[in-house]
Amino acid sequence: MEQPNGFEEFFDHPIYLKYKCHLYNHRIRQNIIRKIFHKINPQGLTVEIGCGIGPILESSQSNVFFMDRSAQAIAYLQENEFRNAFVSDATDIGLKSQSCEVVICCEVLEHILEDRKAVREFNRILKPGGHLILTVPIHTRYYAFDDKYVSHVQRYKVWSLIKLLRKNGFQIREIKKVTGYIDRLLIQLMVWVYARTKMGSEKHRDTYFFLRLMFPFYKLANRILSWIVSLEARWMPLSITADLLVRCQKN
Repeated sequence: MEQPNGFEEFFDHPIYLKYKCHLYNHRIRQNIIRKIFHKINPQGLTVEIGCGIGPILESSQSNVFFMDRSAQAIAYLQENEFRNAFVSDATDIGLKSQSCEVVICCEVLEHILEDRKAVREFNRILKPGGHLILTVPIHTRYYAFDDKYVSHVQRYKVWSLIKLLRKNGFQIREIKKVTGYIDRLLIQLMVWVYARTKMGSEKHRDTYFFLRLMFPFYKLANRILSWIVSLEARWMPLSITADLLVRCQKN
């Protein structure tokens, strides 16, 4: 069973929907995963689990299913040209065994109480030799109020994540550092401001025009931030990394 979806509150916020896909850390994950995806160059089915309203892959991508347990998120995607978007739970994926070549699971596993069951599902739907591309927040010492706000069950220890994957039929092929300490500070600041000001409430509807006006500047700022945070991730030690990408293959 998964935790309540902490993002449902954000889905009701029209500015969040507009800003989400341009946020610097989303851009970073998207760039890294897309490069790996194109390197794999799958010919069969790819499924993106827990895609929310900001999938990693494009709607025009052939042979890709987009899945999330939030009917609200899937409805949003279907209204925005993601025709292969379906409601499905990560612990009970509505696909046949050995039907997929690639599974993408970006910032999802940390929300799931039965994470082992989810990893087993990934293994079940993958063909032998199929790829799992996974990103998760790491280091328990980083767990803070922002994790609670978005219903994170945990932040992973690196060795326990690797052990979880290996015990459930995967071989580790690649590990990449995604974000670091700058990201932790920025995310905590953003969640604190959102929570304190209650930006989703009716009394703040008059700020939407201003936020829409600021959108071009927001996009530019996040392009710069994505470069800075990526550079930090490249040079930082693993002990400071905040988010980790793991690419593995089914045995």
